[in-house]
Amino acid sequence: LQEGDAVPTISNENGRSRAEKEKYPNGKLHITSSAKVTGDGTYLLDGRQTVHYPNGKTQYEATYQNGKKSGAEKYWSQSGGLLWQWDRRNDGTNVWTQFWPNGKKKSESFWNESRCFGKATLWNVQGKVISEQSFLNGNFSSSLPWVVRKNLQVGDHMYTDRNYQFTSIPKNFIGQEWIQASNDSTDSDADPLATFTVRVESDVYVAHCDDAKLPAWLADWKKTDEKIQREGKTLVSFSIFQKRFQTTDLIQLGWNGQVGGADQYIVIAKPVILIPLAENFIQELKAVIK
Repeated sequence: LQEGDAVPTISNENGRSRAEKEKYPNGKLHITSSAKVTGDGTYLLDGRQTVHYPNGKTQYEATYQNGKKSGAEKYWSQSGGLLWQWDRRNDGTNVWTQFWPNGKKKSESFWNESRCFGKATLWNVQGKVISEQSFLNGNFSSSLPWVVRKNLQVGDHMYTDRNYQFTSIPKNFIGQEWIQASNDSTDSDADPLATFTVRVESDVYVAHCDDAKLPAWLADWKKTDEKIQREGKTLVSFSIFQKRFQTTDLIQLGWNGQVGGADQYIVIAKPVILIPLAENFIQELKAVIK
């Protein structure tokens, strides 16, 4: 508060939120907010908070739920241009975006528990990409990693850049080799998105998120009756598609079906005839991120 500002008063009203206003000494609106006092006397911001410049333009805006920020947090210049935005997504990750005075994006990066992950991008003032870097758990990475894993189990992390865990896997896939993708690969429409080969004749399975549009490249894959699920605020389900490949085949995986808004698919490979191999039978995995 500045000297001369009115100090807001909050009434409990059984814990319900109440709108409050603060003004500059000249009477112009400074801050509007919504807050509540809990039963134990704790003051919590709850609802939208907006801060105004002396000229009346919006300076800052955020939404709170029970004292914690939620959704988009934004900051503007005195002339009205958006300078930065912090988006809190439902999956617990965040998107940090900065803007040039002309409104074009200046930078964009993705965060999980204060650690940068996925692709960070810089643009010049004309909107041309001048830098793209990839991060994994806060560390610089040369690419968004796709990794071959052995012994698929409930409780494994589904992605290289998320902490989501498998909660349900059909029994016939337990213990199989699989490809742990980057969930941020959903931001790419590259085709193919990834390629690999198998050392023995194998049935390859794609577990595709039910929240995503089905891509055209899966049209000639056989849809099974089985599903995989992962944890979350609500369980997220993945329908499983199957196709058989030979050792001479280059297996090409297309894009996820839509850019963002749903989880990336994962891939499981199962030999037609079980042959003990010391090395992975999934070979030459290459993920193409653009």
